[in-house]
Amino acid sequence: MKQSECIVHIDFSGNYVCKMHKEIQAVHFGASQVQITLHTGCYYIAGEQKPVLFCGTSDSLQHDPAAVWAFLGPVLDDLRTTHPAVQTIHFFSDGSTTQYRQKMNFYLLSTEIFERGFSGATWNFFEAGHGKGVPDGVGGILKRTADRRVLEGFDILNSKDFVAKLKPSTSIKLYTIQGSDIMAVEKRICNKTLKTVPGTMNIHQILVVSPEQIRCRDISCTCVQDTCPDHHLRDVFLSPWGSDCKPGGCKGKKKANKRKHPESSDNHTHGAKENMRQPSPQNSRETQFENHLSDLQTAQSFQEVQHKCIAFELGDNISGANRYIEKDKFSVDYQALKLYPSDIPNAQTYPVVVRADGDCLPACGSVHAFGHDQRPAELRARIVHELACHAEYYLKEENLRKGFETSKERRGHIIKSFAMYSDEYLPGMSLDENTVKRIYEAEVIKIVKPKTFMGIWQVFALSTVLQMPIFSAYPNCGNPFVRADLHRLVMPRIDTANPPGEPLIVMWTSTRVDMNMTHWIPNHFTPGLPYSPTADCTPNQVPE
Repeated sequence: MKQSECIVHIDFSGNYVCKMHKEIQAVHFGASQVQITLHTGCYYIAGEQKPVLFCGTSDSLQHDPAAVWAFLGPVLDDLRTTHPAVQTIHFFSDGSTTQYRQKMNFYLLSTEIFERGFSGATWNFFEAGHGKGVPDGVGGILKRTADRRVLEGFDILNSKDFVAKLKPSTSIKLYTIQGSDIMAVEKRICNKTLKTVPGTMNIHQILVVSPEQIRCRDISCTCVQDTCPDHHLRDVFLSPWGSDCKPGGCKGKKKANKRKHPESSDNHTHGAKENMRQPSPQNSRETQFENHLSDLQTAQSFQEVQHKCIAFELGDNISGANRYIEKDKFSVDYQALKLYPSDIPNAQTYPVVVRADGDCLPACGSVHAFGHDQRPAELRARIVHELACHAEYYLKEENLRKGFETSKERRGHIIKSFAMYSDEYLPGMSLDENTVKRIYEAEVIKIVKPKTFMGIWQVFALSTVLQMPIFSAYPNCGNPFVRADLHRLVMPRIDTANPPGEPLIVMWTSTRVDMNMTHWIPNHFTPGLPYSPTADCTPNQVPE
C-alpha cells in the first residue's frame, strides 16, 4: 500500500440496548426498548503499526446509505486532517444490499469522495460468510464496556450517554451522529433518479472514476487498474443521461439529433404530462396533499415518516395574511365567543366558524393563509413535515419558551407539560428525555391521519408554516396550570425577514355545552379575526 492510500474497514454492529442501573421489571421485558445504532470500523495507513479504531453512534436506527455516509463523514474529516497525504481510500465491507451494495451507496461514493478532497476511491465487498473482522471486535468491546458502566451505577439512555460514559476509558474514537445529519445526506439524494446497476449482486469491486461515474467488476483485484488483463472493468453511469454521454461529449450524433421541434406532437404530449404532474391550484392541489397524507399513513415508524416527508416536494412556502370577518365572509362562532379571553394582544378580534371535524387546526391555518377553511390537507401535511423534519428543535425546552414568560418554578417543565397534554401520554409515565421523545414521535405518526385532533406542538409548527407568530388563546376556565402553559405567544422556528406585526390568533375552544367550567377541556380550535379593517366594536355589537 502506498503512502497516499488508506484502507477503511466498516460494518454495522448489532444495536446496543439502553440500560439503567436500577429499573423496574417491566422495563427489562418491555417490547420497545430504546436502542442505539453502532457503526464500527478501523482504518489502516501505510507505515503505521496499528489501525485506528472508530465507532459512530446514533439514536436513529437507520442503516441505509444515507446513514452510512453520515457515519463516515466525521471519520473522513478526521482522516483528511490527521493524514493530509492520503488521496485514495479503499473501503471494505460486507455485501448487504440495504446498506452498502446498492446504487445509492455507489452514487454517494462517487460524489462524497471528491467533495471531501480525495482524488479517488474503491469499494470492495466481502463474500457471504466471510467471518468476523475488526469492526465486529470494536462493537463487542464497546458493548461490554457499556454494560460494565451500567453495573458500576451509570445509566445509558441514549447515544450521548453512551459516548460520554465510554470515551474516558477507551482509545476507540467515538462520534455521535444526529438524525439531522442523516437527513442532510438524504436531502442531497432524495430527488435523484439513479439507474440500477446491472448485476449488482455479483459486483465485488467498485472504482470511482468521476462524480456519478463508476467502474465495477465481479472480483476484487489489488491492481485496481483497468489495464488488468484478467479482471475486466465495465463503465457505469449512475445518472439516467450518463449512458449517452462520456466526459468530453456525447457518444453519437444520433442522440444529439433527436431533439424535437417545440411544436412537435411529442412535445405536446410531454407538456400534457407536465400539466398532469402540476394540476390546477385549488382542488387538484388539495388532492395532491390528500394523497401524500395517505402515503404517510403507510409509514411504520417515525423515521419512515421522516423519509417520506423528505422525498415529497411541498412547493412554495405559504404565509399568513390579514383576514376580516366582513370582507372574507366569515361567521362569528358565538359559542366560542362566550369563552373568548380578553387578555390577548388584539382585543378587537372574534372567533369565527370553521369545520369541527378534527381538521380544525389545519382549517385555522387555511383561513389565515388562503381566506377559507377548504385546504386542511395541505396545512396538515405542512405541519407534519415541520414536526418530522425538525424534531430536535421542538424537543428543546429553550425553543418552546421563546416569546413566553415563565416563572422560575415552571422552567424546565414546559416540554414535560406538553408531553402530558398529548393523547399519547399515559398516567404514571416517567417523563424523562427519551419518554418525551417517544410521545412526540408517536403523536407525529398519529396526526398524519386526516381529521385527527392536534395540540400545542402542532400550534408551534403552524406558526412556522405560516411564517408568523401565533397567539394561542386559551379560555379562562378549566385547570389554571394548563392555561398557564397554553395561553401564550408562539414564535416561528425561523425568524421572518419582515416585522411580524400583530400575531395571528388561534383559540382553544369546545363544541360541548355540557361541561362544568371547573373541569372544562378543549376539543376544537377556531381562528380569531377582526370584524373589518376599520371596525371598532365590542363583542356584543358584532352582527349575527
